[in-house]
Amino acid sequence: CQSVTFIFPSNMTAVIQCSGYHACFNATFNGANTNGLSITEATGNESVLEQSQIICPRNGGCFIQVYSKYGMAHSIIDASQSISGDLSITTFEDWALNDTTVYCPILGSCSIYCGTGWGACANMNIQGQTTTE
Repeated sequence: CQSVTFIFPSNMTAVIQCSGYHACFNATFNGANTNGLSITEATGNESVLEQSQIICPRNGGCFIQVYSKYGMAHSIIDASQSISGDLSITTFEDWALNDTTVYCPILGSCSIYCGTGWGACANMNIQGQTTTE
């Protein structure tokens, strides 16, 4: 799935799991028209979703879990067009969201949990209202 663009149809919930070294490297996940988007990046590998782009639903929740070193480093998570629904990003690993840009929803919450990983959310660029831990 490297460098692939996924455009999900409307009125569905998209559930994605990427596992394996560079499995979804530089991929784009466009869930703008879905009712919800859930992406889980599996443990045990590095850089699974590195340099990827996630476009969150306009009318639904967007849930992202990153469990590997450099898992989504240098990526873009865009919920800027979301008028309903929350954005939730969770990671526990070293450098998992390093240099990642996050655009929070217009309405709804924007929650980013960085856990205990070294530099897990280092150099993040967060646009909009957010809650980070």
